[in-house]
Amino acid sequence: MQREDLNPEMKKVIESKEWYKEMLAGKVINSLEKNNMTGIYVKTKEEAMEKALGLIPKGSKVSHGGSLTLQQIGITDALRKGDFQFIDRRAPGLSEDEIERLRRESLLSDVFLMSTNALTMDGKLVNIDGIGNRVAALSYGPSKVIIIAGINKIVPDQESAMQRIKNYVTPLHARRRDFASSLCKDGHMY
Repeated sequence: MQREDLNPEMKKVIESKEWYKEMLAGKVINSLEKNNMTGIYVKTKEEAMEKALGLIPKGSKVSHGGSLTLQQIGITDALRKGDFQFIDRRAPGLSEDEIERLRRESLLSDVFLMSTNALTMDGKLVNIDGIGNRVAALSYGPSKVIIIAGINKIVPDQESAMQRIKNYVTPLHARRRDFASSLCKDGHMY
């Protein structure tokens, strides 16, 4: 259904949600800038992919961390087709040793793309990483790190970030990766 086809009340609801997202993003972007990071707000996944690709110089060695967010916006496929030296650790037929070698090579990439587990209102990235490759790349190595995060990742503070990770992110990732047997019956990871 097109926005034009909606009744006035539903249009107002949608406009209010868009206003809220922009206002929230603006506050977080200001906080990121205080922490020496640049933030950009876009409304759609298509805009996110276009903006991210525009930040990557042609010919750059590019890699990424594991991220559903990156998959959802289609960036991995775009990197495979683009004018980049893409370190593709998900290419078909790779052995575990080759995947590990590519993870290490990713730390020497020019550009590393990732998402974040949570982003606080005061502009802090909060990440817990299964093997450490994303956190390592974020902290040291690649010349440029591009973090793509949806509004859903924004939380009030670091304590809320840890709760989001423990009570939402970890159980979903465990289930997706067939580690669900390590979940206790209340859905929390221990």
